Amino acid sequence: MDSEHLKYPVGRWSTPQSYSDENIRQWIDDIRTLPGEVSKAMEGKGSEVLTYRYRTGGWTLRQLIHHIADSHVNAYIRHKLTYTENQPRICAYLEQSWAELRDVEVVPVEVSIQLLTGLHLRWVAFLEGVQGKEWEYEYIHPQHQRIFTLQESLSMYAWHSRHHLAHVHLALNSPQ
Repeated sequence: MDSEHLKYPVGRWSTPQSYSDENIRQWIDDIRTLPGEVSKAMEGKGSEVLTYRYRTGGWTLRQLIHHIADSHVNAYIRHKLTYTENQPRICAYLEQSWAELRDVEVVPVEVSIQLLTGLHLRWVAFLEGVQGKEWEYEYIHPQHQRIFTLQESLSMYAWHSRHHLAHVHLALNSPQ
């Protein structure tokens, strides 16, 4: 497999050209199903798989699962801030630095999977309450130096869910 496919197994994310109710329903469903899919993928696996990588130089499976939880906690907060405040400037975080922190090494990945399960229940309930023009509410992302709408951000995190779920499967199928 080429390095581009290993890095972006579902392709790179890009801003959608248009948004439909069907797109939004599908993206919410991607968020809804991720925790169960990660849990299913990890079911019956021993701790030795946590050192597997989806590509040379990529994160370990342990880092990847904790990253998904870290990222989606941030996404949930960003979405709620966007809904309740006028164009908030969200807080960026250094993903690579977070992936190297002590908690990633010592906390079992099952804790992050449980966190994702509860978090995604809340996130989906919130997202299903957003309607009409509310999807156009915006936040400012300082790291990207641009504005994101809720619907654009939802599409990105749905992609993020599929992207990293594919990484989980790649890591489990090709230990490095």
